[in-house]
Amino acid sequence: MTRVFSLLLFVIAATFSPVYAASRISLAIMPIETTTDIAAGDKQAAEDSLHEGLLRSGKFSVVERLQIEKILKEQAFSLTGATQKAIEVGKLLRVDKIVTANLYKQNNVPAISISVIDIQTGQIELKTESVKHSRWQDLARVMTARISQKYQVIGEISAVLNAEYIVDLGTNDGLQPGTRLFAARKTVTRGDKGEILFEEMMRLGTLQVTSVDSSRSKAKQSTLDDSTITIGKGDSVSPEPLPQKPVRISQTPLLSHIAKGKLLLDDDMSRNRYLTAENSARDTYASGELHLDATKTKMKHAYAIYPPPFDKLTNFILEGEIKFAKNGNKNNRAEIAFRANKPYFHSDGYILYINNDGGYRVDIRRDGAGFPVAEFSSSPILNRGVTAENTFKIVAYGSLFDIYINDKFLLGFEHEMFDRGTIWLLVLKGGYATFDNIKVWEATLK
Repeated sequence: MTRVFSLLLFVIAATFSPVYAASRISLAIMPIETTTDIAAGDKQAAEDSLHEGLLRSGKFSVVERLQIEKILKEQAFSLTGATQKAIEVGKLLRVDKIVTANLYKQNNVPAISISVIDIQTGQIELKTESVKHSRWQDLARVMTARISQKYQVIGEISAVLNAEYIVDLGTNDGLQPGTRLFAARKTVTRGDKGEILFEEMMRLGTLQVTSVDSSRSKAKQSTLDDSTITIGKGDSVSPEPLPQKPVRISQTPLLSHIAKGKLLLDDDMSRNRYLTAENSARDTYASGELHLDATKTKMKHAYAIYPPPFDKLTNFILEGEIKFAKNGNKNNRAEIAFRANKPYFHSDGYILYINNDGGYRVDIRRDGAGFPVAEFSSSPILNRGVTAENTFKIVAYGSLFDIYINDKFLLGFEHEMFDRGTIWLLVLKGGYATFDNIKVWEATLK
């Protein structure tokens, strides 16, 4: 069985040259260094979250902390100073990468920074800026997302039998029936002496998983990028775009050729009460509207999630209304998530963020952490004010998306990461907004 991992060329990260390794990445997390004002329990919470999050990603083989502590004691390395010996410790542990972290406070707010070091090259492959969060475990969760998005799990087609592809990835790698797999072929450029000068992946098309066990899957072909090339044994596959294409932002519509098809959801917040508000200070429904009041919550959001059968929306047109309510604060912020998956704390998907002062942003969310697709900006088409009302429309077809506010085009973008999921309606901590007249149509070609 062959599993391959590569650096993910992702829009939110710095530009990397792809590196393709021949085995699962083994990784050790050094004891987190802290300042004297950090309690032992807070350090433990952050270390537990980081360890569990990297394991949960399915992309890493993570060394148990007892093994690390044993090496540190045997080599007489102090726990607080061990990060200075990271490469030496990594070699003794025989791992591919080692993670070092610093935990401290900035203006009395918890903060963390993390580095990932490649043991073979001694190079720092990832060095994050300081990230602040009110909860220690959430700090580590955000860092987990940043590490996880940098590396990509890649499997191999081990056989092709009667138009079925046998893949050496399974549920242990996050696959399930219906999972989309990107298929690609690695090409190698060699020098005069046979040395490798350059490696790259050429996209072939996509497969869809039909059945799966813990370590293997069966899949069928969905698309083929070039009719003269076939996907075959030995080609690489990944549930993440392979290779990753850079995000494309458009100031003109990308989906003007898409029309409304079958009506999938018609929610006037009165007849069919699909939703239950989480962390909201008010009843879910009142006066024919969905109420999300996060003015008193200790959590980041008040939110509501559309349940099955709306959890596998692929190509769709989503429309709705949002009205900001008085919340006692100058700023009021809300989000509409689409093609969203996983539980609240570890959610994946795309996010449209707007506020009541004309601001907006589009994010991709990975493991509950947001990374910008379209950086924060402002637009005159957004209505402003304490109780501002806006309508929104999101058109999604394949990897293309168009966003409209108040019937005017805001922006379009192209991104391949998520191909299906549900809709979340969210209000950020301290905010209060109501939603109404949510409708979803199947998106079809004109």
